[in-house]
Amino acid sequence: MKNRKKKIIVSFFIELNLIFSLGLIFYYLLQLILNVDFIYVFLAVAILYYLFSYFILKKTIFKYLNDKVSQRLKILLILFGANIIFYLLVMTLNNTHSSKYSFMGMRYYPYKVHLKVDKNVQNKIDFIKNENTSAKDYIINLFDKYDVVILGERPHTENTQWDLIYYIVSDRRFIEMSGNVFTEMGSTDYQYLADEYFKTKYNSEKELDKATTKLFYLAQGYTEKKNYFTFFKRLNLLNQTLPDSLKIRENFTGINLFPPDIKTPEEFEKHNKYWNRNYDSIMADNVIKGYARIQKGEKRKKMLVITNFTHSFNLTKHKFKNLKNETTYIFDSLKGSVANVLINSIAGGKKYYSQFFLGSHNKSSWDKAFELCGNKSIGFDLEGSPFGEDQFDMNLNFSQFKYKDIYHGFIFYKSKFDWVNWTGQFPYELEDDFIDEYKRRNILYGREKANLYIQEQRKSKDYDKFVERKMNTDLFVYAKQNIKLISYQLIFILSNFLILILILRYIIKSRK
Repeated sequence: MKNRKKKIIVSFFIELNLIFSLGLIFYYLLQLILNVDFIYVFLAVAILYYLFSYFILKKTIFKYLNDKVSQRLKILLILFGANIIFYLLVMTLNNTHSSKYSFMGMRYYPYKVHLKVDKNVQNKIDFIKNENTSAKDYIINLFDKYDVVILGERPHTENTQWDLIYYIVSDRRFIEMSGNVFTEMGSTDYQYLADEYFKTKYNSEKELDKATTKLFYLAQGYTEKKNYFTFFKRLNLLNQTLPDSLKIRENFTGINLFPPDIKTPEEFEKHNKYWNRNYDSIMADNVIKGYARIQKGEKRKKMLVITNFTHSFNLTKHKFKNLKNETTYIFDSLKGSVANVLINSIAGGKKYYSQFFLGSHNKSSWDKAFELCGNKSIGFDLEGSPFGEDQFDMNLNFSQFKYKDIYHGFIFYKSKFDWVNWTGQFPYELEDDFIDEYKRRNILYGREKANLYIQEQRKSKDYDKFVERKMNTDLFVYAKQNIKLISYQLIFILSNFLILILILRYIIKSRK
């Protein structure tokens, strides 16, 4: 019985290793022509493998139960050794060769301090030295050619990028030419409240803080990000210095996360599934409607759209159309009127996974080039630049494309090591004005003891304040680009390691 179990274990890991290895090969080949995720390739390979084994070879995993594992030891050891040598060779090549290469599709990102100034990096340095258009001027100049400029924001909590955004919208040229800002944050159900807020002059800092908290609390539903809070306050104060004809209008594009008619956690969960599934199309539709309104009834026809980088990809240039992305919807609807720009951000991951690992564009070569140029803040078109020729590595599903295929332009503003998170509780959020709604939302989240939760929140040392948190720039984290890719490679290593252990145990036992 024991031998039977051992053979089952050995058989399982042999099969897993083989299927996984075949899956990796087919995945990286398919990435050249298709938009596909690894998990689907892995499942397809597994199904085809077992169908082929059963119908053609008349063998399945349980066939190993009737075979002598010892007869396969040499083959297994060769397979295991070849896999490990191959893996280490690929990692070594990726760590020592030009950053534009990705051997066998398996990418390894070196620590920033170890990155050599190879030809790829030097080309970028030469380009940066010849560019003198500031990030702010680059965005504003785009309005000479385009009605809509979409800025792909970094992770929402990063604070310094919103300093740049404020410098852009407070520039006289933007005020006179555009004056329209569209943000991902904020529900269109409360646009009327935003219009009132940005026109009102408050008598004190306390009144302004309370009004800002009310706007965010109702319009966004939840957010702990100081950058938006501060940006809205600065925009309000700026508007007090402008005549009504030149005041900046903040336009919300999101949905109501906590509609008043939702009463139970079950209804809330259903609502969450709906907006998560349709989030990009909803935001895009609100931008497109806003554009039509502005073109029809306002003197200033231009608009700046700020949305997270995960919603800012333009995929309309390719054979397939992924209309699940906000910006792709907008490009498809407003042909010839839109430009999208990426601010230096994080890379190497699909959707939100990469936000937990501060990866860098193209194996840190972008950051390295800017670092050696003094982190010069500039903006430029990706077409015709060495940056535009790099593989697009912000989303693994589109890694067969170049940056110039996805974005019109790029701006650099502050090194990743200077980024800052400001998070915490909004001022007066747990005061009497908001407490009933706060309880309702906690109940929708499944916190039945809402009163107790509120008491605990009020006891927190960070209650009613924002706390500065530096972005995590630890080199070990910096080198990890994508949690899914790393997971796949860990499975690859562990499966081989377990096979080795089982083989060695079998050899030792057979010699006794």
